[in-house]
Amino acid sequence: MNTSESIKEIATALSAAQGSLQDATKNAKNPHFKSDYADLSHVLEAIRPALKAQNLSVVQLPFSSGTRVGVTTRIMHSSGEFIEESIDLEVEGRNLAQAAGSHITYLRRYSLASIFAIHGRNLIRLLRLLSEPIGPLAYSFPWAII
Repeated sequence: MNTSESIKEIATALSAAQGSLQDATKNAKNPHFKSDYADLSHVLEAIRPALKAQNLSVVQLPFSSGTRVGVTTRIMHSSGEFIEESIDLEVEGRNLAQAAGSHITYLRRYSLASIFAIHGRNLIRLLRLLSEPIGPLAYSFPWAII
């Protein structure tokens, strides 16, 4: 994890943002695993009001190294403070461009959900299930409050 020299203001803002967030609605299906999930647009939709209210912004930049692609997610505060983390995955398959794009979208979604301590929820199940993990990549962000 990389941070600005001080994270006092951004930590306060992130705490307030996380406290105001509701989980993203599960709007997509994964036919391979027969599961539902909140796609990237729904995760972004869930966090945008809190970002604005707390003077936060997010930048997610893809990168590659050899056969791996990844995303660096930087959360910035109007004070100039920031927190950032990177994560990457191996790209395999016949259509590497499609696989890379899919991996990048996946990593963006999981990074944001982890940072902002949200996960997808079914419309039918409106209770927050705080005891469930938000996904297999959550451990990569030790500073997220889950």
